Amino acid sequence: CSGDLHEEFRDLEILDDITRLHYIGKLHIGVTGDIRRELIHSFRSLKPKNYMPPHLHRSMCFTKQSPYD
Repeated sequence: CSGDLHEEFRDLEILDDITRLHYIGKLHIGVTGDIRRELIHSFRSLKPKNYMPPHLHRSMCFTKQSPYD
């Protein structure tokens, strides 16, 4: 799939992880944002650079050839 589509799927997985953590009451209070980019940015800023959502398919994993940035 194209790079843009790849990034879209990754963003959706991160948003799913944010939703899951919020639902179980474990989302860090510093995760804030009114739009998805802000929300994802604040979430990723609190995680290690190599953090990947637990259910991210291996074909979507971040690599040197396909970084998140």
